[in-house]
Amino acid sequence: MELSFLYPWILFIVTISMGVTLLIHIFVVKRAIKSKADKHKKINKSTNSRVLKLIRKVLSSSYYVWLDWSYSFFWILLLVFIIRTFILESFQVPSGSMIPTIKIGDFIIVGKSNYSIHLPFVYKNVMDISPVSRGDVAVFRYPIDENIHFIKRVVGIPGDKITYDGFDMTINGQAIDKTYISTNGNYDQYRVDFPDGVSFKIQHDRHRSARGEVMSWDIPEGSYLMIGDNRDNSLDGRYWGLVAENKIEGKALWIWMNWDEFFSIPDFSVASSIK
Repeated sequence: MELSFLYPWILFIVTISMGVTLLIHIFVVKRAIKSKADKHKKINKSTNSRVLKLIRKVLSSSYYVWLDWSYSFFWILLLVFIIRTFILESFQVPSGSMIPTIKIGDFIIVGKSNYSIHLPFVYKNVMDISPVSRGDVAVFRYPIDENIHFIKRVVGIPGDKITYDGFDMTINGQAIDKTYISTNGNYDQYRVDFPDGVSFKIQHDRHRSARGEVMSWDIPEGSYLMIGDNRDNSLDGRYWGLVAENKIEGKALWIWMNWDEFFSIPDFSVASSIK
């Protein structure tokens, strides 16, 4: 799931620029205009006419166009920046790595403060809220290219010892229960039951899924193992390793719409919580 690295910077720069413009106008420009106006109160009509023409010229300048935009949009942009940075953010999922939980084209809402509050751009945690839990669906910055956001399920948390052979998994020596549900085309769907009571669906490609070399991980403090629910069609922690805690952006909470093609009709019937 990719999101342009420039977008949050553009929003931040425009918001700050408008805020600075308003401050300068309120505390510098308006006072200067008032001071000039007071000085010219007793000057003859001809001088007053020249002053008025000058003011009209200034008012029609690009500065006042930008000022008008600042008055109109600053508070809206500031609210958008605060919400998407610290509270909630919407993403569209372009890949099928989380099928059957999340499908291609799903728009999701991510809770940005479910785990922690962090400073924008520097990604430094300033307050912990709650720990990342096994079974959560999380959005994080791809360890190989932090300009890209990925969404996967948290399979391993600090202290876990995990083994996986391409089909079956053990966590801390306990085999993970996996119950067959149904077959959809080339895919078999299963319900997975984690030992802490979390249940969710995954799928395996009937033509690709097979037990192979056993992979194992000892999850250190501050790191997590992320794997897609579409087990045989997911680029995840099995291939590029663990995700550091400070790279996790938030917890995926809801699907609110699906719009997989530009000329298709958005489907709001898929709205549901993410489990």
